This record gives sequence, structure tokens and C-alpha cells, in this order.
Amino acid sequence: MTTTEPEADGRVLRGRRNREAIVDALLQLYGNGHLRPTAAVVAEAAGLSTRSVYHHFDDMKSLILEVSARSEERWKAVTEPPSRDLPIDARLEAFAKHRATRWSIAADVIRAGLVAEQSSKTVARIMQDGRRSDRAQVADLFDDAISTAGRPEWVLAALDVAFDFATWNHLHRWSGVDDETVEEIVVALAGAAFA
Repeated sequence: MTTTEPEADGRVLRGRRNREAIVDALLQLYGNGHLRPTAAVVAEAAGLSTRSVYHHFDDMKSLILEVSARSEERWKAVTEPPSRDLPIDARLEAFAKHRATRWSIAADVIRAGLVAEQSSKTVARIMQDGRRSDRAQVADLFDDAISTAGRPEWVLAALDVAFDFATWNHLHRWSGVDDETVEEIVVALAGAAFA
């Protein structure tokens, strides 16, 4: 007996929905502060069996990579870095807003990555690559101002710290100030690098 085309299409659609449900469940778990859930916990949150998780993903690492890619797609769809042609003050403000938008969308996934990198070489490599990429973006965006500074490496390091997730996360979670004030503080920190 052969499978009819509508039945096959239904299975494909159900498979896609289940895969999306698994990714959504892991994102929700991260959002609830559960940063190292097992496949069984993810499956329960998705309303599926643990076997379904491993049917759609080879292992938890591949699921984490999928969640990371989804998070990146989400923030890239709503924000992009400012033009290098803006005056330095406007560029600092625009970049602070860009990074704040990015960090607010990706925060839960980044926090989970910070935990997972302690035990996973794959996640540690991805996190390190991300840090290098972020620093390179800062270097490129502010190259004109950095290159004319008295201590270019010092200025780059200061900008890198000002715009880093750890700085935003600390201010956002522990300082007790609103989002707008966080951005103002980041701009002040970054601007001080040129003083």
C-alpha cells in the first residue's frame, strides 16, 4: 500500500510544527530561567515525547544551535548597526540602541550560552566567535575615531566593554534603571573612551 500525497503532506506539516514546538519550548524555558533543561524537560514543555526531540535534533547541542540561529534571525529582522557616516555622537547613540535591541531579544539565549559554554566545547567556540565578531563590529564601526585616538587599543577595549552584553545585562538586571537610562549610561561609558 502506498502513502497518498495528502497523508505525506500532513506528516511533513506535523513534523514542522513539532520541530517548531520544540524550539519554542526551549526558548520559553530559557525565558523562565531554566538555562540547562534536559531533552525530557524540553519535550514535556513542547507537549511531545523525548523521542520526538531526538527525531528532529541529533542531540541537545544541535537544538541549542537551532535556537541560537532563531534568536539571531529575530534580532536581525528588527535592528541593524548605524552607518559609519554618522557623526561620532550620533553613531554612539544609534549603536547603543542597536545593541540594546539585540541584547533584549537575545538575552535568554545568551544567558543559556554562558552557562552551557562551561561544559560544551561547541557552545564555548560559538560564544567566543560571537565575542570576536562583536569586537570586530565595534572596531569597524568606530575605526575612524579609534585610529586617531592616542591609545587606539585602549579605546577599542573600552568601547567593546561598553557595548558588550555583560555590561547591558548588568545594568539592565541589577541597576534598577529603565531601558532608556541603560542606553544613556552605555553611551556615556563609550563616549568616555574618547575623552
